[in-house]
Amino acid sequence: KAYRSNAGFRALLLVEGSDKSVGQELIWIGGRTEIDSVPVSETNRELFEIAGAVIHSNQSGLYLKQGEDDVEFFLQIEKPPPQLVIVGGVQIAIPLVNLAEVLGFEITVIDPRRLFSSPDRFPAVKLISKWPSQAFQEVKLGPSSAVVMLTHDPKIDDPAIITALESPAFYVGALGSEKTHQKRLQRLMDAGVDPDLLARIHAPVGLDLGGRTPPEIALSVMAEIIKVWNMPTE
Repeated sequence: KAYRSNAGFRALLLVEGSDKSVGQELIWIGGRTEIDSVPVSETNRELFEIAGAVIHSNQSGLYLKQGEDDVEFFLQIEKPPPQLVIVGGVQIAIPLVNLAEVLGFEITVIDPRRLFSSPDRFPAVKLISKWPSQAFQEVKLGPSSAVVMLTHDPKIDDPAIITALESPAFYVGALGSEKTHQKRLQRLMDAGVDPDLLARIHAPVGLDLGGRTPPEIALSVMAEIIKVWNMPTE
């Protein structure tokens, strides 16, 4: 089911503990936000309580939990393939696509301006030459999705940001200076976007690597996406 839904999964197996508990296993689909939705039987509840923070770990492997009775767990984490949605087929998008391809991302470029979303510019990715309100009907955003806005055009970027913020996407970034971002935040608040959601936006987008050229900026954006993708979730 996890592979069919492209959602990823987690499996927790108790490999050492009391004779009663050894061999108990829990499997759930999705990220750590779905942990609490696992059906909890009395057996599962006991395993959850014993496991504690182990179920929130970010890496597969063996975990030893020491206490009155030492127990050992094996946690297997299978993440779905990451997805990158780029809004704006501008110059920075070209090296960004190249980097994302090398890193195994599934890539979509959205831009209603056909000059910027032509196959000549992006020969090997999914292109959607529609406005975001229409384009995102064709793109499913999930916990493995990163969305980056690059156009500097509020008519294109703002609707895309709102859609991304309301989705489970793990990363939402927008190109622009601090001054540009403050104006963006005001527009989005005026449009009724929850301020708590606005805090999710990474802007100015990318890690500060000091780069100025399109390839350097693309590298900083991809570096930040990878950082967030691998970051432990509270």
